[in-house]
Amino acid sequence: MAHIAKDAAGKMGRAEQTDSGTLPQRTDRTPTRRTYRLQNALAQLVAGLVVLAALFPISGAATIPSQCSGVLGYTVPCGPWFALVAGAAAAGLVRLLINRR
Repeated sequence: MAHIAKDAAGKMGRAEQTDSGTLPQRTDRTPTRRTYRLQNALAQLVAGLVVLAALFPISGAATIPSQCSGVLGYTVPCGPWFALVAGAAAAGLVRLLINRR
């Protein structure tokens, strides 16, 4: 399998192997596109989970209208759907804010 590398001018070419038969290591420490994608995915996941955890009902009373309490003790809608939708919306908003260029 041929290993491809870019030279200083940005042209593609074969990477030269050293005497020991191994390829030289990258000398620049710039993050790769894969690193940025991983960081973006983690930011989206964390934002969604924080909103989901904050809005998820943990206790409630069967009154009319029903009253449920969130993690921090404030009133949230009963049922998990509101928390799931809000968590997905927060993750989508983070994606939009990160990827706007």
